[in-house]
Amino acid sequence: MGLVVDKICVPLDFSQPSLDALDYAVRIAEIFKSEILLLHVVETYEFNSSYRDDETAREIIELGLHKKFDEVMAIHSSSNNIKVSHAHRVGKIYNQIDQYAQEENVDLIVMGTHGTSSNSKFKKFMLGSNANKVVHGAPCPVLTVKNQEHDINFKKIMLPIDITKETTQKVKFAIAISKVFGSEIHILAASSYIDEYQDNISKLTLKLNEVADKVTQAGVKCFTCIERNENVAHAIFEYSKRNDIDLVLIMTRQEKKWEEFFLGSNAKRVIVGSDTPILSLQPQES
Repeated sequence: MGLVVDKICVPLDFSQPSLDALDYAVRIAEIFKSEILLLHVVETYEFNSSYRDDETAREIIELGLHKKFDEVMAIHSSSNNIKVSHAHRVGKIYNQIDQYAQEENVDLIVMGTHGTSSNSKFKKFMLGSNANKVVHGAPCPVLTVKNQEHDINFKKIMLPIDITKETTQKVKFAIAISKVFGSEIHILAASSYIDEYQDNISKLTLKLNEVADKVTQAGVKCFTCIERNENVAHAIFEYSKRNDIDLVLIMTRQEKKWEEFFLGSNAKRVIVGSDTPILSLQPQES
């Protein structure tokens, strides 16, 4: 599986997490020779009553945005020889990001989570609360970044698995990424205690060994672990911290029988709560 990342969309609210996300995007763009598309979304121009009308508000905001975009682009485009463009939209943040990504045939969205701003005028631009919605509606993989406390070169990738068929797609993607960055892969089979009584633990063990064989056969260094934890998201967080994981790959939507454990239902908790960057993939039709 060859990875193609020609266009990277980076939603910016100019908070530190979104700027951290941009640094990740720049590193990825350097490797894949990608173009970076910066996007700022304004939910409404009506947030400040001191403006005489919406048109005046729009003009003032656009002038400010152009200045901030120019500052960001000056830092990243000149020093890294990366093509950077910018745009802004008005509307629901997550809808506009997903729509823009689709219109521009974006291959990857990289965005910060838990963004905050000291400027009250920018509160309606925040990305943090929209990250999960963007992930679930995006036409491409989404990398969510909370901070820069991890290796930006993704030396350690974690692959949480379950017993769904979509796991196979995620494995191929993880192997492809690991070969680009020279990473090792940690396979985590996260199991709740109740799985012991539902016979799922044996299925999970078989899947773990199957995935490990594929990774090893691809020539990638591999580690395996089964974590028994009532909270799957916490199991992922704890393993990430304990093993200095730099990137976690998850699937965001899966269809399964109700009695089977599945990672998809925990996607929101993982995306919102993780200190480690999360790369979210949508299952592709066979």
